[in-house]
Amino acid sequence: SSDLPSQDYQNYITGHSVAHRSQFVGEVGPVAADGWAPIEVKNRFAVGDRIEVIHPSGNREITLERMENAETAPMSVAPGNGHRVWIPLPADLPGALLARFV
Repeated sequence: SSDLPSQDYQNYITGHSVAHRSQFVGEVGPVAADGWAPIEVKNRFAVGDRIEVIHPSGNREITLERMENAETAPMSVAPGNGHRVWIPLPADLPGALLARFV
C-alpha cells in the first residue's frame, strides 16, 4: 500500500527536506473542480517560488504562478503558519505536501 502513516510521512518530509535543501511550506486540501486547492500554510512562500509537490503517487516540481485568498483576490505571498491560501494544482494531488526550494 502506498498510504503512508502520518508520522512516517512527516519523518519522510523532514528527512527529505534536509537532504534536498527545501522547506516544508504547506499541506494541500481537496482540489476543487475549478482546479484550485486550499493550502494550510506552515511556512512563508511566494508566487515565483519553485515548489516541490510531495505525494505518494510521485513528486513533481512546479513554479508557483498564481495564489489567491479566501475572497479569490490575487496574493503574492503566503505569510506563514496559520494562514490558508489557494493555488492551482492538478486534481490528483489532495493530501500532498508542499516544500519550497531554498
